[in-house]
This record gives sequence, structure tokens and C-alpha cells, in this order.
Amino acid sequence: CAVELPPRPEEWRWIYEWHSDVLHCSPATLDAFLQEAAMQYNHTRTVHLDGMLSILHTVNQSGSLPTNYSISSGGFLMLYNMFQGLTQCRVLGSTCSQSFATLLLPFFAETKQPTLLSSILLTLARRPLLGPFCPEFVDNRKYKRRDVFTGLPLPDEAEAPLGKLMRELLRELGDLGGESARRHEEVTAVMLQRRVDTLTKERMW
Repeated sequence: CAVELPPRPEEWRWIYEWHSDVLHCSPATLDAFLQEAAMQYNHTRTVHLDGMLSILHTVNQSGSLPTNYSISSGGFLMLYNMFQGLTQCRVLGSTCSQSFATLLLPFFAETKQPTLLSSILLTLARRPLLGPFCPEFVDNRKYKRRDVFTGLPLPDEAEAPLGKLMRELLRELGDLGGESARRHEEVTAVMLQRRVDTLTKERMW
């Protein structure tokens, strides 16, 4: 008798799916994105092993991800803060934030799509040393009444933390990967000083 094997699923090496939207995002494209952007996010400074396992359990479930876990509606801020270091993932006293964020990325189907957010996350996954030098997400809203961050400020807000992060991040990454040597040197100095300040604060406290 003959045994017919099921077809082998198409191989997908997500780490090679990088696209250059992060370097070629025009101001008009960014403005259009920020007008529609809205992400639900509750910041956690430290995630221990039980929290990491809970996140893995959530993203590994069959079916679609919860609303606040998809990249466009909240997952981006969770992953970005892990890559950047604002969220510390700790196991037995060791920090593994960048590694854990990289581990999570394949569970997000949106990384297959050439979008601005997936381009940023894939860039940080392929260059994990870059994350800690990137801008920090700072919730400087006067009234923190809700956990939804919009790309543009609401009527009672001076600025939108999400919009500020995206503009600053894209400007710095564009200068870092651009052709202008002067702008490359200037942004490198800014990123180095930011990292020095962060390490100094950590050692003080």
C-alpha cells in the first residue's frame, strides 16, 4: 500500500523578512500613520519568568491574538520597550529583554507584512545592540486616565507620547542609515549620550 505524506509547510525564516520602510518613511506617510494610530498599553518595568511564560502562552494560542497584543494595537510598544530596555525581562537575575522580544516576534503574523511598525521591530531584532541606544517611550501625559495611546495629542494633551516616540525614532534611524556623514555623526553622539545617561542612572540606583 502507498502512504501519502501531507505537504510540507512553506518555510518562513522571519528574521530575513526585513524591509526598508523604517529608512524611507516620508513625513506625509508618518503623518497619515499617526492620525490613525491607537495602541492599548500598560507599561511594566520588570517582567519575571512567570510573566514571560504568561505572555508566551497568550501569543501561542490558536486563533487571532487579543486586541492589545497585535502589533498595530499595542504589541508594538510591548516589544519595542523590551528591545529598548525600558522593560526588563529577568530570569534568575539575568536580563534577557532583547532575546525574549526576538523570541516573540515569529508569533506575530503582522511581521510578514511590509509595514512601518514591523520594519522597526525587525530592524531591532536583527541588530539587538541597537535597541538600548534608541529613544525611550515616556508617558508624559498630564492626565493618565486611560491606557490607550494615540499618534496625535488629544484636546487635553500637549503632545502624544506615541507620536513623539515615532517621530524621534524614525528621524534618528534615518540619520543613522542615511548618506549624510554629518547627520550620522550628530545622531551617533546623541544616541551614545543617551546610553551613557541610562547606565549612569542604573549605577546610581
